[in-house]
Parts: sequence; structure tokens; C-alpha cells
Amino acid sequence: MGLLHIMCHMKQVILRSSTEVFFILNQRKQVWI
Repeated sequence: MGLLHIMCHMKQVILRSSTEVFFILNQRKQVWI
């Protein structure tokens, strides 16, 4: 398990979590409006 593989995996995890947060914020915004 190389360092590059770990970095790629971390990038995917960060992208996925930030995408989930974005969707949650979008849903809340729609509820407020």
C-alpha cells in the first residue's frame, strides 16, 4: 500500500464527504425558502 494510493483514497473520501455536506446545505436552503 503506497503513499500515492493512500492520498488518492483520502481525496475520494474528502470529495464524497464535501459532496454530502453540499447536498445537505442545499436541502436546508430549499426548506428555508
